[in-house]
Amino acid sequence: MRGAQHYRGEIAPPPPVLVWSIYSGFTSFISIMVLTLIHKYGAAIKDHHLPFAIAPAGASAVLIFAVPASPLAQPRNVIFGHMIAALMGTFMHALFKHVAESFRWMPGSLAVGISIGLMGLTNCYHPPAGATALLGGYFSPDIEAVGWWFPLYPVLPVSLIMVAIGLILNNICRVYPIYWFTP
Repeated sequence: MRGAQHYRGEIAPPPPVLVWSIYSGFTSFISIMVLTLIHKYGAAIKDHHLPFAIAPAGASAVLIFAVPASPLAQPRNVIFGHMIAALMGTFMHALFKHVAESFRWMPGSLAVGISIGLMGLTNCYHPPAGATALLGGYFSPDIEAVGWWFPLYPVLPVSLIMVAIGLILNNICRVYPIYWFTP
């Protein structure tokens, strides 16, 4: 077990690329399966027709499970990157809610750009969060139904679930996270 050996100071050679690729694909499958099962069978979610399995989670799965040592895949980056982006997307959506239809392209664009700047200032870049900002700024019925709760639901629980599954599955044969707060 690579994780246990790492903590004892022993360094094992990395597994072959084929094994690593299959394991990364399988663990990504498990994480997205958990999210979609919660979306499909979660009582509160199903009863109120709320969105849960957001598309940026798929991109986060690539980082968390395929390149878990990347600074972009660390828990702080995943959670805070998505939260910054969701807040900015929601803010831009609210700011442009009552403008003419010809300006409805702006909130998503501004949300992505400003989110990237804020992620840079806080040193928590997470590329899939750009999709979260775009999703929050986009005028979709699902996002409008959630409104200002979008950062807290579904973005925060999805981020936390992805990181939790990463902690469990990645530490079976590798080390995750490399760090929690600072590199």
